[in-house]
Amino acid sequence: MTPSGALVLKTKYHDGEITCKNGKWNRPWKWTRLFGALAQEPLGDPLAEMQYEIGKLQQLLADKIENAATIPVEGYVVFTDPRARLSIDDSSLPVVLADDLKETLRKSKRVQPLPSSVLENLDRVLNEYANAKTTKQR
Repeated sequence: MTPSGALVLKTKYHDGEITCKNGKWNRPWKWTRLFGALAQEPLGDPLAEMQYEIGKLQQLLADKIENAATIPVEGYVVFTDPRARLSIDDSSLPVVLADDLKETLRKSKRVQPLPSSVLENLDRVLNEYANAKTTKQR
């Protein structure tokens, strides 16, 4: 949650060169990843995954908050492995390395803060959702 809306971070833990060109994600094959691949999730399509997560949050807010469509929901794909190197061509959403996230957020466009009543509702809904998820996992 930010003063101006909601922020979704989709983290990916992949090393090496990661490219996205014309909507196609790729990691060059390396023998050293043979054993690691057994334990690591596939790269997939991080942008599609992020769009899904944003849509899921927007639906949750729409179900719980009147005029939820006025609450901006932004998303960032964040690669957390320090050995990752990104080559992203024309991304519809921001894709960053974890080390660059703070600076990227700092430079992002500034919009007017939401009214305190909207922020309180957003905080309430997100906390209820987080608490329900935690309770189910126990």
